[in-house]
Amino acid sequence: MKAILFALLMTLSSLAFAQDTTTNEDRSRNPNREDVHEVLIMKSKCNFSRNIDIKVRGLETFGRLGTRELTANVPFFDSCNDVLMGFNQTMSRGMNKVNTKLYLKERRTREMRGNRLICRTYQSRTLVVIFPQYPELEFLNSEEVLIAIDRDC
Repeated sequence: MKAILFALLMTLSSLAFAQDTTTNEDRSRNPNREDVHEVLIMKSKCNFSRNIDIKVRGLETFGRLGTRELTANVPFFDSCNDVLMGFNQTMSRGMNKVNTKLYLKERRTREMRGNRLICRTYQSRTLVVIFPQYPELEFLNSEEVLIAIDRDC
């Protein structure tokens, strides 16, 4: 069981590394490049913490980041329902063009367990979506994944 888990972890870490190098090569050529996608807004609502959540289709190329809800912070003195109503009136019922950026960041943690030092490497991915028709709201979704564990670093 440990061997299978180790093989799966190594495969996932090598896939994440390959994806990271491809993205870094693209950024070295044009670091401020924005991709344009067409999305369909499926659902929009105000959540409990006065932020706007939307569910869209068309960002499936980003994996789980594109299939989950995107969240935008509402300005402090504005009503969430008023901002949501203005957003829904501005957007069309069909496909909308959006600007997307994907940010990748890695961080390492060091932890002592008994007399051993254990290092963990995490990869944080953040997807930022901006509707050109309504640029006041910046929708984002992020996730952090453990990609490597080094037992004696």
